[in-house]
Amino acid sequence: MPFDEGDRTEPATDRRRREARKMGQVAKSQELSSILVFFGSYIVLQFFLVIGFNNWFNVWKGFFSFDSLDLNLHYHNFIMAFLLLTIPPVVGALFMALFSNILQVGFVITPQVLIPKFSNLDITKYFKRLLSFRGLVDQVLKPTIKILILAYILTSSLLEAFPEILNLSFIDVHKGFQIVIKIVTSILVKTMVVLFFFALIDYLFQRWQYEKSIRMSKQELKEEFKTTEGDPLIKARIKRLQSEMARRRMMQEVPKADVIITNPTHVAVAIFYDPEKFKAPKVVAKGMGIVAEKIIQIAKENDVPLVRNETLARALFKEVEINFEIPEKFYKAVASILATVYKKKKKVI
Repeated sequence: MPFDEGDRTEPATDRRRREARKMGQVAKSQELSSILVFFGSYIVLQFFLVIGFNNWFNVWKGFFSFDSLDLNLHYHNFIMAFLLLTIPPVVGALFMALFSNILQVGFVITPQVLIPKFSNLDITKYFKRLLSFRGLVDQVLKPTIKILILAYILTSSLLEAFPEILNLSFIDVHKGFQIVIKIVTSILVKTMVVLFFFALIDYLFQRWQYEKSIRMSKQELKEEFKTTEGDPLIKARIKRLQSEMARRRMMQEVPKADVIITNPTHVAVAIFYDPEKFKAPKVVAKGMGIVAEKIIQIAKENDVPLVRNETLARALFKEVEINFEIPEKFYKAVASILATVYKKKKKVI
C-alpha cells in the first residue's frame, strides 16, 4: 500500500536502512566527491609541478631549437613530459574518488542498480524528478551557485593579477610560465576552499534528504514488526501449542515416577530416581490447579504413590524445573519420602 510523504513521520529502522543500502540508496554528496577528487589532483600535481613544467618547458624549447637531437628523441621527451604531467594527477583523482566514496557511505555493492529498467526511460518520470524539490536543487540551484562562485573568483583573481598579466609580454618565457602558474594556483586554491564549504553544506542537505526519504509510516512499522518479530496472534498460538506439547510430554513421564508429592490438589510434583543414572532424584513433572489434578489422576490410574507434604510440594514446584535434579537442601526430605515408598514396594534405594 503506498503512503503519502506526510504519513512517513517515523525514523527508519535498521532493517529499512539495510534494504535502502542494498538498493544503492545512500546519503552521498556528489559535490563533496568532486571537490575531494579536485583536491587530490591538486595535491599530487604540486609535488610534480616544478619537475613537470620544467621538463615541459625544456621539451618545447628543444622543438624550437635546431640542435643535433633527432626527431625520435624529441618525440620521446615529449611523451615522457606529458605522462609526468598527467599520470600523477589522474592517479590522485582516482584514489580520492575511492576515498570520498568510502568516507561517505563505506563499501556498497549494488548489483540491482546495474539491472536495466524500462521504467527509467519514462520521460514523464524524468520531468517529475527534475521539477521536484530535490531535482530543482540538484539541477538548477547548485549549478547556478557554482557558476556564480567560479565567476566571482575568476574575475576578482584576474583583476588582482592584471598588472602582472600585462607585463607577460615584456619578460622571458620561463619567468612568464612561473607567473601564470602562480595566478592559476591562486585561483585553484580559492576555488577549492569556497567549494569545499559549499560541498559540506550539500552533504548535510543530502543527509537530510536521505533521512527524509527513508522515513516510515506507523503502518509500515507495524508491518515490519510482524515480518521480523512475527504476528503477535501467530506467536501466541505457537507458544500455546508448544506449551501443550511440553505438557503432553510431561504427562507421559508421570506413570514412570516413583512418587507424587502433593498439596494436596493445588500443587503436584512427580519425583523419579534411578541411582545408576542420577546423583539425586529428579522432577519429571509438576503443575498447579488443573495440571496438578491431571497429574494426580494419571498417578492414581498407574498406581503411583501420592504423598501429601504441602511445604515440600510448594518448594519443589517453585525452585526445581522439569527434568532437573533436586538441590541438596531437599535431599533429606525427599529421601525420607522415597524410603517410605520403597519400603512399601520392598524396593532398595
